[in-house]
Amino acid sequence: MIDVLPDMPKGVFGIQVSGRVRGDDLREFRPTMDALLETGEIRIVEVISSDYEGFGPGGLVEDLNLGFGSLLRHHSAFKRIAVVSDM
Repeated sequence: MIDVLPDMPKGVFGIQVSGRVRGDDLREFRPTMDALLETGEIRIVEVISSDYEGFGPGGLVEDLNLGFGSLLRHHSAFKRIAVVSDM
């Protein structure tokens, strides 16, 4: 599951991943990522919950498509990415 974190500082987008992230979760998140890319600068905080189980059906393939596809086309937009986890 992917949830958007509320109350992030201006210019920072926060997400939390928990449970098993499926391909459907990432396909549903894609419009949000596309909208972020239109801003020209992306700063992301990703919180990995303690109940995160990894990728479910289709999750890894969609993650690679979303990540590499966005990064290759918009590499200069990604300014900072922070990953927070207790694992």
